[in-house]
Amino acid sequence: MALIQLSDWARSLGKDPVLARQKALRGTVPAVKVGRDWMIEESIPWDARALSVVKVHVANTFFTMAYAGKEFIGIKNKERDEIEQISDFIAERMKCNVIKVKCDLYNPDDLNRLGDELRRHYEAVNLSYLDEPVMQGGDNQGLIFEGEFLHYNRVVRVFSKDSRSFTDLLRKNNIIYEEIPIVNPYVIRFSYADKTVYACYSSLFPGRFIYFTDVYPADGDWMRLMVDVRDQNMSGKEPVKMPSKAGVIVKEAYKMMRKYIPAGENEEGSSSKKPLTEKEMSLMKDMIYNMNYSIGDLTKMDHHDVDEAFLDKIMNCEYFI
Repeated sequence: MALIQLSDWARSLGKDPVLARQKALRGTVPAVKVGRDWMIEESIPWDARALSVVKVHVANTFFTMAYAGKEFIGIKNKERDEIEQISDFIAERMKCNVIKVKCDLYNPDDLNRLGDELRRHYEAVNLSYLDEPVMQGGDNQGLIFEGEFLHYNRVVRVFSKDSRSFTDLLRKNNIIYEEIPIVNPYVIRFSYADKTVYACYSSLFPGRFIYFTDVYPADGDWMRLMVDVRDQNMSGKEPVKMPSKAGVIVKEAYKMMRKYIPAGENEEGSSSKKPLTEKEMSLMKDMIYNMNYSIGDLTKMDHHDVDEAFLDKIMNCEYFI
């Protein structure tokens, strides 16, 4: 539908244009200002609610878009312009003529560029700063916010701390915490702002960084979480993808097989790996069955990180007595 002047829209519905402008100023009608004029889609009824706001948060290696109770996550592509990526990401999910966006790009030039990019997709754009940043910077009881990253598509926030231990900081602020029974890294769970929060850190990592997340890692591997986020932060690497269950089973079967058949000198740790022998694959097949799975089970699972041809070879190999 085409955009028309707000006053023309009101007259077409038999309403007072002055009242329509008042509704627009209060934000109770889905109109947007284009230059000095208020515009609205011609088909909008008089009692329509205001435009829902699309909230965009930009982090270090990703950005999020929240709309109508749903959140979408996009991972930044280092080869593409950040502003263009955000604009295209919104446009792919919001099919409409008029859009209202709040974003925490606090550099005016970046926000203006985002507005220009969005206008390639929409007839009218209402763009403003996000009222409340997702994460405040600055000092916070001895913690300094360093950035946000993704691990298995979940947000991980990184803080640096002063010389005091993190548990001392929690006790000082009367926050009750629980130590998760893991030797390394050190993981604790506590409640803050009505949310369950996990924090992990390790003396094996340089610096005084603490990694916060609201979700227990799907694979339970906290060290992998820390390595992934560290590599994103320090080396600009892409977030790692969560391994499939089938991939984990195959790796475990390989480890078990190697206890009986050690790797040859040209296999593991060599630039020219030898393919597995029929006997090695047969033993791996047996190890998979010992874990109460069949090769057929693995092919039915998500196995994006396991070569299909490799599974076929294991499935068709003969058993050795």
